[in-house]
Amino acid sequence: MALFRILEGKLTPYSCEDFAGENYEEVLEKMLFQSSNSFNICWVGRQTPTDYNTYPDLLGIRPDGTLQVWELKRGPSPRDMIAQCLEYVAWAATLSKNEIEQMANAVHSDKADNLDDILHDAFSRDGVWDPPALNQRQELVLVAQEFDQKILDVCRWLADQGVPIICYGFTYYRNDAREEMIDFEEVSYASTVSSPRITKKRTSSRTVVHDAIPLIVPKVQELIDSGRLQRKKPFWVWQRHFLVSELVTEEGYPIAMDISFKSVVGDEKRTYVRFMLRDCPKNEWKTRSTAIEKHEVAIIRALGEIGPVVEGDRAIWNNLPVWYFAHSDDASGKLTKEQVADEAEKIVKALLGALPFSARA
Repeated sequence: MALFRILEGKLTPYSCEDFAGENYEEVLEKMLFQSSNSFNICWVGRQTPTDYNTYPDLLGIRPDGTLQVWELKRGPSPRDMIAQCLEYVAWAATLSKNEIEQMANAVHSDKADNLDDILHDAFSRDGVWDPPALNQRQELVLVAQEFDQKILDVCRWLADQGVPIICYGFTYYRNDAREEMIDFEEVSYASTVSSPRITKKRTSSRTVVHDAIPLIVPKVQELIDSGRLQRKKPFWVWQRHFLVSELVTEEGYPIAMDISFKSVVGDEKRTYVRFMLRDCPKNEWKTRSTAIEKHEVAIIRALGEIGPVVEGDRAIWNNLPVWYFAHSDDASGKLTKEQVADEAEKIVKALLGALPFSARA
């Protein structure tokens, strides 16, 4: 669905942009630092040197006294991000209240020099706030424009082992007037006391889609053997609900086929299908988009063999078409891993049977 600003009764569209293309990491850090209320946190450290001469981006205290260590990446997440953060949080766990107070004074020089007063100003409601025990628990928070699936898998395993870790992905929007918006979304599990969302996350659509992959692979083994799907990793999960397969067009352009099992509208469950450009320079967007758009008729015909298909609003970040199936017979809107596997099999076989796309090397 496109994102618009309403101005004088008219809709002005926002487009999805690459945040890293025009912004330094410090820009993201500054925005988050100035938006503590939005994340219910009181920042007590910013680029604070550790005992190892390293510099975590942000340190913050939650209302329950938990110390959070935030590591930010303006673009995709590098593979050493988790190791770096584990080092930071191991150091943070040793901090005393006095040490935290000294750091807080450095970033709140315009406020009281007493940590309890700083926290009281941040969290009190109607002047009431009972200070908790500080730094009895630590949490890791990773922020990146896009997370590699391997990093999310590691985070999931760490969370299952009781390591409190949260990943926030973000999407950056801008309109013709250069007005900006950022959409933050939690894209990983968070095994934490201060984040009770963990109960819901374990039954989320990402869990269902992730657990469906072992069921899907045997169903499409022939496509894997013929080189139409990657052998090592034919599918992975992005932002909880997208089943992704990496492909190339006949021109050799990297693309991804995304199948989304997320959306529910009223009593209607929908499965969305779209193609995305990968590693595409901005000056080649138009040329490479035609490599997908020229197959629209074949795509609609192939999907139509599965069931009634509807063309939805074009994706705002690349103006490429999006299609969906409506399933009004399932009022619960919930999918089982078996249903995901069956539906993915039909879509993948139909599309790769009709299109000249193959596995990305």
